[in-house]
Amino acid sequence: MKARIAVLISIVLSSSSYLAQNKQPETPKVGPYDDLCHVYVIDVSAARKAFDTFKPSGNDSADEKALSAGVLVFPPFLTHFEEEELTTKHYKFPIGNQFLTASVYYTDESMGSFSTSDKYDLIDQSMYLGIVLAPKELDSALAEKVKNASITEVTYDDFTNKVRTKQYASVNGKLFAFGLECNCSLKRESELLKNRKNKKT
Repeated sequence: MKARIAVLISIVLSSSSYLAQNKQPETPKVGPYDDLCHVYVIDVSAARKAFDTFKPSGNDSADEKALSAGVLVFPPFLTHFEEEELTTKHYKFPIGNQFLTASVYYTDESMGSFSTSDKYDLIDQSMYLGIVLAPKELDSALAEKVKNASITEVTYDDFTNKVRTKQYASVNGKLFAFGLECNCSLKRESELLKNRKNKKT
């Protein structure tokens, strides 16, 4: 069952995250040291029903709306890559009296990694993503005192692409999935597309 839910979430978010990052007018412009992140909440039962009963209509907009039933994607926000830089956002959970706290943090003192690039011998930069559901807004989802947070750490270099941390929670008897996703490759998109084009010629 959990595997099926995970697949469902991946399929739903593949379209929903694209919508959040490319079609909303409030999407900020990504600078050379920025990553674009967003928080989402999925009503698992509603999303599963929408997925199980979905029939393509041929209308992309209508299909997007149908597949997004039970999915709430909050407006994207920018984080700035800099040592010890913390970005924290807060969102009211769709039901109940709880709040989501989402945090992104960059550091160079946590996880050294072997470099796959010719530019470096060792990568010492890493990126943390954290999200937690709590009765109030918290200073950071990554703080040691925070309980039940979902936290992910990844090596941060030229090859870091998309990163996501997520978890499940029962709220008022309903199962929800919520998470934080960051796209770290948008700032290099033009360069990557140019390189890909050069390889084909």
